[in-house]
Amino acid sequence: MEKTLITRADDFGSCHAANVAIIEAIKTGDFIQNVSCMATGPMIEEAAEYAKSQKSKICFGLHSCITAEWDYIKWLPVSDRTKIPSLMTEDGTFPPTTDWYQHNPPDLDQIIYEYENQLDLLVKMGINVQYIDSHMIPEIVIPGLDHQVEQWAKKKGLIHHTKYYIKGDKSCPHDKKNYQEGLKSWKDWLEDLTEGQHLSWMHPTKMGREALLLTNQKTPLGFVACGRDVEYQLLKSNIMEQLCEENHIQCIRYDEAV
Repeated sequence: MEKTLITRADDFGSCHAANVAIIEAIKTGDFIQNVSCMATGPMIEEAAEYAKSQKSKICFGLHSCITAEWDYIKWLPVSDRTKIPSLMTEDGTFPPTTDWYQHNPPDLDQIIYEYENQLDLLVKMGINVQYIDSHMIPEIVIPGLDHQVEQWAKKKGLIHHTKYYIKGDKSCPHDKKNYQEGLKSWKDWLEDLTEGQHLSWMHPTKMGREALLLTNQKTPLGFVACGRDVEYQLLKSNIMEQLCEENHIQCIRYDEAV
């Protein structure tokens, strides 16, 4: 039995720094096979322009979003806010964490309504959306959401991401301080993969003033930016492809997965 790895880059459209990193990763290598597009992100139009030219190479998905965790960059709803009041905080934005929904139970129909509008926006921009995953995985804390999204995804002909997490798998490395630490962590993780199908996800982002805005009161300034820049550096160096080749791992798209 072979080793296969669904390789995903998240937050395409969230900011220019993420777009630059993901586009360069696609151009310079073959590790990333799936890209999740954030319709709620302020730079989704820029992301869409590139995505339209990569339909045959990359499997694109909707990175559905009903949280906005950073203090200085906010993901805004696509829908009319008056139609989704159970998803809005007092300042008219999504809550910062999924835990907020545990204390403020949302209307599931309103979530699907927002997801529908997010999908429609990506499709209108010319993106060939083939799967749906979720930002911060609210399905874990909102009862009934996973089933409802699964039914909606089936209706829309989309692959539903929760069917592709492997129980017992150790999560892939994140938030490493520098390139060498990141390289060692990914090298060890890939070497430990057993036969069968696995999943990895990254948030490559190019370091700069914009990336430093990815912070909040609970996160040290630069912590997220540094970790995501390490992922960007790993992807543009082509070392990820080399590590996969050494460990006989095939990187695959969601539409090639089981």
